[in-house]
Amino acid sequence: MTDVIVAETVYVLESVYKASRETIVTALRAMFSMRSITVERAQIVQRGIDLYEAQRMDFADAYLVAFAEANGVAQIASFDRGIDKAVGKASTVKRLDPRSTTS
Repeated sequence: MTDVIVAETVYVLESVYKASRETIVTALRAMFSMRSITVERAQIVQRGIDLYEAQRMDFADAYLVAFAEANGVAQIASFDRGIDKAVGKASTVKRLDPRSTTS
């Protein structure tokens, strides 16, 4: 399973089925425990799920932070100011506002 499929699964469960965050996390963890399902970047996806659950972040943002952590990236460019608040205590990754950089 590609990482993007995980993000799409979360999106559909949230928007179409109106599933709670707790239900989504439980469903994802159950899926990933199945031997027939493999995830490309399992450790990054798992960290993303943990951030999504504990920090109340959007899954895409949580995955982005987890990916940055795994690759030693200290800053991520994002217009989403909510990342600052959510990540603050959970990660050393900081958000860089793309509008504040100069070319």
